[in-house]
Amino acid sequence: MVVVKYIRHLFFLFVLCECFHRELYSLSFENIAIGLDSIRQDKIKATVEFLASSHFRGRATGSPEAMLTASYISSIFQRNGLKPLLHSSDFIQSFEITRTIPKPNSYFELRQKGGESYSFRINKDFVPASWGADALIMQKEGVFVGYGITAPRLNYDDYEGLDIRDKIVIMLTKVPDNEQDSFRQVSRTDYGDPIRKSIWAAHKGAAGVIRVLGPEEKLPSSSICDFNQAEAHLTIRLKSLKIPVITLTFEAGQQLLSKCIAPHIQRQNLSQIIQLINKELRPQTFKLEGELRLATEYRRRPVQGYNIIGVIPGSDPTLKNEYIVIGAHHDHVGVDDKGQIFFGADDNASGTAALLELSEAFQANMLKPRRSILLAAWGAEEIGLLGSRYYIRKPAVPLENTVAMFQMDMIGRNAQHQADAVNSFPREVAAENQNSLNVLGTWLSPDLRSSIETSNIRAGLDLKFPSDLEAIELMRRSDQWPFLKQGIPVLFLFTGFHPDYHQLTDTADKINFAKMEKILRLLYLTVWELTEARDQPTLKKALFEKLTYTGKIK
Repeated sequence: MVVVKYIRHLFFLFVLCECFHRELYSLSFENIAIGLDSIRQDKIKATVEFLASSHFRGRATGSPEAMLTASYISSIFQRNGLKPLLHSSDFIQSFEITRTIPKPNSYFELRQKGGESYSFRINKDFVPASWGADALIMQKEGVFVGYGITAPRLNYDDYEGLDIRDKIVIMLTKVPDNEQDSFRQVSRTDYGDPIRKSIWAAHKGAAGVIRVLGPEEKLPSSSICDFNQAEAHLTIRLKSLKIPVITLTFEAGQQLLSKCIAPHIQRQNLSQIIQLINKELRPQTFKLEGELRLATEYRRRPVQGYNIIGVIPGSDPTLKNEYIVIGAHHDHVGVDDKGQIFFGADDNASGTAALLELSEAFQANMLKPRRSILLAAWGAEEIGLLGSRYYIRKPAVPLENTVAMFQMDMIGRNAQHQADAVNSFPREVAAENQNSLNVLGTWLSPDLRSSIETSNIRAGLDLKFPSDLEAIELMRRSDQWPFLKQGIPVLFLFTGFHPDYHQLTDTADKINFAKMEKILRLLYLTVWELTEARDQPTLKKALFEKLTYTGKIK
């Protein structure tokens, strides 16, 4: 037995000190073995079963159970000796969310020069945008501003030479659809973000915004009466927008322009205008004849979201100011209108339980990491990554000091689904994935891939590395995305989709706890290696700068 233990320690000393491609400070496996051995599937199982029980009723954002979940996670962080947020005595970072329901008395009409009026029907032709401001009746001139984008780096500006002060602007949604994909770069500002475009128009002096959907886009429903189903936005973002915004169908946009384009405008057809902009990447802007008359009104409800953040301070006088972030979202989708619970065992009680297990493991050793570790349970992921987006706006530690981020989302099942062309995922069979784990982000950070592959010598998982280029849509769907957009190396750990995804049947009895134990041990060893590495992991900046939302290289 003594011999076996001695050989085991030698093996890990080899793994931790020899195999890593980056030079490490001195680290012996003996110093971190207690933490590794503390990661056990029976404990993980108990936590997942608790979080995915009827006690938490699906952990929906804005529900009493969301606060209960936050309090529970906070208590575990405290029990395990983590430190709360800097300059705070609390582990909880609260943020306000606004849910919005448009009122039916909003309206929009065109008043032509000859005195004729043309009214557009709410819910048929237009809906007030959920992020717009309330507005009493206003009657203003209109200006068509193409896509409503200003992009100096791309030598494109729809507003160049245009005076839109106190006017209502009509803009196309999204960005120019051009083979260059210039406007869809991951590392640049999201030019197609509708709220950002609305705020920019207001900054330019616009009195209101009318968004015209593309031919394939559907009008959002404004018939929702339940705030739990209403669109949600970070309140801190909405406060910067003081003008009304409405969304118009493509057909209604066609009608609007056909009735108020001046005769001298060459292209009288909206489709032709769009094609010209897309082809030439040259703005097409003009004033409209007649005046636009609109009013918007909403019902609003503020909702609290919660990030729970705990820190394990580093021991090195210098490196303790650098942070490795480990995250998992704790929210799910709650209950349906019949009171049936969406338990969310895999999505994402699995990731949350993993976070709590790691908070104990990292604290179990006498040795403390040189770099600091920040563990974050994100709120409101299911309604738009709002918790992690808020954190990026209000980080607990400077983003420039964040050297890497690991996200755990749905790490408890065996992938089982049909082929997914969008994310370039082949058909998966559960029986073939009992030991597999998808790791995304490695194409952009080979350093992180090297670290996790070396740690996997011990963990023994079947690691899959989908191309970040082909699976970019999947990368955008969890909380690592806001970090990646800041140029921070990330890894997204994900065991794959299955038939119970976002169904009532996502229950704890279907979790592969033996595999979860391996995943946590893998991440534990990988993070320890990064805390002790002399150099930070790098991001392939040349690839990052050219990567687009469509997974293409510009």
